[in-house]
Amino acid sequence: MPRHEFERMYRAYGGIGRGSLFFSYRWAAFAHELVSEQVPDSGLIYDLGSGYGIFSLYLALKSAQRQVEAIDFSERRVNSGVRAAKNLELGNISFVRDDVFKIPLRPAQAVILNDFLHHLPSWDDQRRLLARACAALKPGGKLIVVDIARRPCYKFALAWRVDHTSYM
Repeated sequence: MPRHEFERMYRAYGGIGRGSLFFSYRWAAFAHELVSEQVPDSGLIYDLGSGYGIFSLYLALKSAQRQVEAIDFSERRVNSGVRAAKNLELGNISFVRDDVFKIPLRPAQAVILNDFLHHLPSWDDQRRLLARACAALKPGGKLIVVDIARRPCYKFALAWRVDHTSYM
């Protein structure tokens, strides 16, 4: 990932303070470039449980042909993503504050669940969301799931700590 892309997004999130610390952690901990290679270059792309929208914004920056819809239930996280998208002058991304189980989903080229499933309270909820995501895919569409693993232990411990202290 070119340094100028990191710096541009870092500034879009404010460049200082708690939000930027979280942005820096997520940037370092997540393989944005590698995962983005699996995402179609055009069409409607959902990011369910998008959080602050860091990956959503990255996808929108990488291809103007994508229409990225980032959905999260947290007003704070959605507002942060909206501000960053505005700072980046992106017209191909929208942030929606809603329940991923209730919002109507249009047929999409891809649905992304990025470090979100482990936040759901039960296996049944995870299965329900995965089924809902698959139902929203156009023929040939992609479901992209990335989530934390328990190994290596240090990465799991760090992710757990960030989830419980910094991700509000």
